[in-house]
Amino acid sequence: MSIVIGVMIFGFLCTIIPFILVSIKEKSYLNILFPSLLFSVPINYILEPGYLYLTGELSGSVYAYCYIYLCEAATSICFAWAYLKTSSTKQLKLPYNTPNLNSSFWAYLFLIVGFLLYLPVLIEFRDYIFTPRRIYELTRTGYGIYFFASTFFCNVALVLALFSKRLNFIQKTLFCTIIFVLAYLHGSKGQILVGFVVILLYNVYIREYLINIKKFIVIALLSFSFGCLLFYLTLSRESNNFLLSVIGYSDYNRNAIMIIDNEKQLSYGKIAIEKALLSRVPRALYPEKPIIFGAFRLADKYYPASMDLNQGVPAFGIGEQYADFGDFSIIYLCVWAIFNGLISKIFVNRLKKYYTPGDFIIVLSLAGINAFPLGTVYLLFEHVLLGIALNWLLMSRKGPYLKIYKMNLIVFYSLSIQVINATFLG
Repeated sequence: MSIVIGVMIFGFLCTIIPFILVSIKEKSYLNILFPSLLFSVPINYILEPGYLYLTGELSGSVYAYCYIYLCEAATSICFAWAYLKTSSTKQLKLPYNTPNLNSSFWAYLFLIVGFLLYLPVLIEFRDYIFTPRRIYELTRTGYGIYFFASTFFCNVALVLALFSKRLNFIQKTLFCTIIFVLAYLHGSKGQILVGFVVILLYNVYIREYLINIKKFIVIALLSFSFGCLLFYLTLSRESNNFLLSVIGYSDYNRNAIMIIDNEKQLSYGKIAIEKALLSRVPRALYPEKPIIFGAFRLADKYYPASMDLNQGVPAFGIGEQYADFGDFSIIYLCVWAIFNGLISKIFVNRLKKYYTPGDFIIVLSLAGINAFPLGTVYLLFEHVLLGIALNWLLMSRKGPYLKIYKMNLIVFYSLSIQVINATFLG
């Protein structure tokens, strides 16, 4: 046990120190690393030690614990190294860098579309309107197109509202409140927290509010407390122990430990490839698409009952990469972290030069905040296309109605992505 605690402390330091170095370089402790830090630190260094304290025993081998936290440490270091080593002048050339922000038309239109897409669900399950988590549980299958498409349009509407110069502070506050209410009605605590993080990053990167260490500590504590409050408000009524329910959210580490200790037959990249490719292919276009692929292979093997009951796919964390590459998965993760650090700095450079909604959406995706609510699928390419499309949509300086046809591009592209997820879940 003492070895595991020591490895956790080592991993925590290797996560915090690179973050501090990036923050010093950025002159703000609220930056692109904040969303991942907001997720990883509570999960890995608060909830997991809390689970060990309450149970008094390890969930697997010492080796598995050490490997997981070594991977966490290595990826944090590699990302920060690549980010800091990339020149502040290096940029990727993209079109449509001068969008017109003197209109709130598109923000309201996206919001209305997002509401109308979810309205059929609210009408059908109106008896649970004050317990939206129950709506979320009842719509896992067959309602993906409503849930995910609505969430997508609301996410984009929030960004467009923040950038709109036509809206004053009070109007933006009311707009954001409506977005948060809709997110709550979706039964998703994560989407509400994501909305607040989006607002924070907007103020840092667009309004250039630099956050010192004291302000950051306050923001981090408030964010963590707000997350706990959201968890409590959306907690299933069947759960009678709040603390154990919260700690249960670190189970993806324990699932990864289970994979490391038990998975002997490597997939050699099959899980990663299937997850990246098949999850993007609509079942309507590929009727023979297998039901069990990617991480579903692990879920079907280790949690067959949950799969049969359609209770969702457990998260396996680093276990997915370990099932593919075994002990060499740390190399794969480090190479991926270096790429992410490099590309993140390039798009942050673009954002600081052009200040466009499209660039902001791309940076948000690199920070782990996706406009497309499709889980853990890597969607950089889709977000780059979305960013270009949004900037193009906003290029008109003669009024939004002259380019209303461009909405068809956004609708077609976004709905096609959502259909993929809907058919994938269904």
